[in-house]
Amino acid sequence: MRFRTLIGATLLAAVCVSQAAATAAEPLRVLFLGDEGHHRPAERFAQVQGMLANRGIEMVYTDSLD
Repeated sequence: MRFRTLIGATLLAAVCVSQAAATAAEPLRVLFLGDEGHHRPAERFAQVQGMLANRGIEMVYTDSLD
């Protein structure tokens, strides 16, 4: 249930932000900070990155705090 809520909230935020990004001079850039945890953030990133790229939102994934 929490996973569905997280994905839903992420997609809703992306849709709302994409409208603002469409009118911005520069594309919106999002840093997706993950780790090696049981939620598998690299997989979540792969699921949403393509959809957001189609809306002009550039996402970058890292698991390093550097």
